[in-house]
Amino acid sequence: MEEKISQSTGELEQLQEEMTGKKNSMELIKPAYERFTNWADEFDSASLERKKMIIGQLISRIEIGRGYKINIEFNVDYEQFCENMDNLNESVNIHG
Repeated sequence: MEEKISQSTGELEQLQEEMTGKKNSMELIKPAYERFTNWADEFDSASLERKKMIIGQLISRIEIGRGYKINIEFNVDYEQFCENMDNLNESVNIHG
């Protein structure tokens, strides 16, 4: 019985560590989520001309192929995006 209790205690500690890690990850993602939400709200309320300008800044090319296959090339690659998110997180940690 003691062995089962010890094993369960170990599993519980492991699950608590995983939960803490996930909470920390969520806190790191929260500023990015809020930033996207603000962008979405701004885009939704923008005029058609402003929407075109925003899309023109974000997207360099859109291709539509057979069967409505869509290929979108963004002006920002994944590494640049992650770098910008790191900069945002550093700014939040410094100021918030």
